[in-house]
Amino acid sequence: MEQLKTWSFTQLLTKFERMPIYLYIPLAYLALFALLFPVGLLTEWLHISDKIVNSQNMPSNIFLKYLFVVIAGPIIETFLYQALPYYFFNLFQFFRRNVWIIILVSSIGFGLAHDFSTQHSINATFTGFILMSTYIIRTKNKDPFLCTYLVHAFFNFMAVSLSYFI
Repeated sequence: MEQLKTWSFTQLLTKFERMPIYLYIPLAYLALFALLFPVGLLTEWLHISDKIVNSQNMPSNIFLKYLFVVIAGPIIETFLYQALPYYFFNLFQFFRRNVWIIILVSSIGFGLAHDFSTQHSINATFTGFILMSTYIIRTKNKDPFLCTYLVHAFFNFMAVSLSYFI
């Protein structure tokens, strides 16, 4: 009888580190969706409103919206909420040993920056978790910024597209 191969967390991280970017991005997007789906159900169950409390000041022109939300926004946010915290916190030995703190601080900052509504902030915090994890995982592959940017841009592309066409 053939035994099932069990993978340790370290082995799994190594697989993700070495995975080609064209495979990693769809997997990260699926992980993001798998994380946000139960979070959405939980916010519904807890009756957390999705009422917009802060104007997003987004252009109504679809081309400009794609330009800002899909291209420019993820570049700026990847720098501010993934690259900058990663390199700053890595100056300290304590944070290099406790990477989860870097992920937590970055995720909360990302969520607070997306304060359009309570539900949106909660979703953005979990999105920030996936994005910062991606940044850290892909650092050894020397493509953390590009990979994190592409995951973020693809997520925003799908969000904008679905808001227009569904």
